[in-house]
Amino acid sequence: MTRIAQFLSTILVLGFLLQWFMPSWKPYLALLPGRTLPLFWNLITAGFLVSEPVLLVLDVGVLLMVARLVEPVHGSKEFLK
Repeated sequence: MTRIAQFLSTILVLGFLLQWFMPSWKPYLALLPGRTLPLFWNLITAGFLVSEPVLLVLDVGVLLMVARLVEPVHGSKEFLK
């Protein structure tokens, strides 16, 4: 596993745990109409929110498999983009 894949996987798991155990934070992280302009970071954090445990496992698994194939060919910067 590469460091970037581990970092992104950790962010996915933390986003899942945060919305699972602290649901009051979800409006500050999710992309909601009418709240995006004052909370501009929603454009970035919304991509890291996963609501179902099965989807979390699939997302992390696919991320790790793709990272193993793509990152050595294109490099860390391009993979992160």
